Amino acid sequence: MRDHPYFALAIHDNAELAMILNNDIQQRTTLHEWPLSFVEKIDIQDGRQFIYKSQRTPSIEPAFYAQTQSPLLCPGKTIYQSSHHSCMILDYLAAPLMQNSTLSETAIVRIGRDLQTAIGNLEGNPPHIFDVTTIARWRRFVETILGNINDLITAGKFQQVNRTARHKLARYALSSPVIAAIELNPGYVHGDLTSDNIFLLPDGYRVIDWAYP
Repeated sequence: MRDHPYFALAIHDNAELAMILNNDIQQRTTLHEWPLSFVEKIDIQDGRQFIYKSQRTPSIEPAFYAQTQSPLLCPGKTIYQSSHHSCMILDYLAAPLMQNSTLSETAIVRIGRDLQTAIGNLEGNPPHIFDVTTIARWRRFVETILGNINDLITAGKFQQVNRTARHKLARYALSSPVIAAIELNPGYVHGDLTSDNIFLLPDGYRVIDWAYP
């Protein structure tokens, strides 16, 4: 494995991937990279295509795929894992993303509700990065986030987010409607259910990027 040129991520070389996929690597195309993850499209000699993902904690995606079953998931497997880093191979989806669709507002709302129901019915033992199913747990979570924000402001790493913004966030996070929502019906949440993580297929939807549920 080689080191990413900018970020603390390890990446399999062509020979290692060829051995894992039992086929020569024809082409590798970078799709996304930032300090916590690096994603490539892999074309192999027999014409198949895959997604290669190298990522660091706090992502729990390998555990999610190992412990969860659902038609929403794209087939994938973990090919390397340490205490702080992992690499996965997933099937490439040759399907349109929801963000590129021309769906009506009504259709988008319907899909959102369908996905919320499906995510709530995931089978197996889906892991979570945070448990905020009670008010006490939610308050601890909010305190942690606000503390992190305060530290970043104090250190000068946050320039646009100031203590006024932090105060507004605290007021919103602990407001009556938010507390009522937590009491009402806590459930499993994807964590980043945006239109660029939802594929539209003839037989339903596929949702990717289960790093922070």
